[in-house]
Amino acid sequence: MDGRGKFDTYTEFWRDVERAREDIYFAQKDRELIAKLREKDQQELEQAILELCHLRCPKCGRKLVETVYRSVRVDRCSGCGGVWLDPGEIETLAPEEHQSWLGGLLARLSGTEEGR
Repeated sequence: MDGRGKFDTYTEFWRDVERAREDIYFAQKDRELIAKLREKDQQELEQAILELCHLRCPKCGRKLVETVYRSVRVDRCSGCGGVWLDPGEIETLAPEEHQSWLGGLLARLSGTEEGR
């Protein structure tokens, strides 16, 4: 029996193993690259959504304009006229309005209702 045949078989086997390892390596690199691209696309999409929605009325989608009401800066819709408050603004307005119907509403919404 010729020893050369075994050598060729082993050589081909190791070449196949090497090719398989290369295929596995590059498949992993491709998966990593695809994951990075998807993450980048997701971040860009989230940024675009934030830019489109920032300072927009949740009711009608028009721009919100910052105005001052009783020394508190509130956001008023340029379309429907709705007023939107940032965190803490309702608590600032409630004591100033405590005798009016608006004060009662603000107190109920902020959870600082006293004796009502």
